[in-house]
Amino acid sequence: MLTLILLVFAFVLFSIAAIWNPAPPSPWFGRLVAAGLAFWVLSVLLAGHPLI
Repeated sequence: MLTLILLVFAFVLFSIAAIWNPAPPSPWFGRLVAAGLAFWVLSVLLAGHPLI
């Protein structure tokens, strides 16, 4: 149960990081990494990982 809560929390935080507009000197690929991590966590949630 704790794993599910942590995965949902990670998905929300990664999604916010992907949408959040970084400051101009920040590199654009940070948003791409956050989006990739959000999709990875979502796929783990939807696939029903054995730890859940």
